[in-house]
Amino acid sequence: MRRSPIVLLLCLLLLFIGAACAGTEGTVRMPQPYVTATSGGFSVETLYYLRWAETWTGEGWLAADGVPVGEDLERSRDLFDRYTLTREGPVTLLFSGEVGHENPTLRVYDESYALVDKYQGDLEAALAALEPGTWWCSVSVTLEGTYIRSQQRCERRGYECLFRLVVE
Repeated sequence: MRRSPIVLLLCLLLLFIGAACAGTEGTVRMPQPYVTATSGGFSVETLYYLRWAETWTGEGWLAADGVPVGEDLERSRDLFDRYTLTREGPVTLLFSGEVGHENPTLRVYDESYALVDKYQGDLEAALAALEPGTWWCSVSVTLEGTYIRSQQRCERRGYECLFRLVVE
């Protein structure tokens, strides 16, 4: 069944403020996702960016996709001052206990915001291999929300957790 754009926008707005769409079996605030990047004794939490969501409306599942983060990096560049890490030795990624990171993906963008590469597996080795420069790094994570008993699955959201990495 096709939903109108107004309904989709309303549900996305509700997802952003942490509420569930009308008709869900419970209203549980989803935790904020985060990944912490650490190097040389310094740490930064990442800026999280909603990438996609699946929510139960009471009548069916509603799925929504966000704008790919690469298309929004340039507009968000002023936010990255507080999400910048200088690589001083190995970079370690610490995931909060609430995010799914069994198969994380790392996307690396260059200073012109072009996607340079996409990695799965050993993300820390990929970060160690980056040459000198300024890199925009995005780590994909998934959060599970309210369990919908009648559907035997959880509402879910996918995020990209972003930070800027300076390699000297």
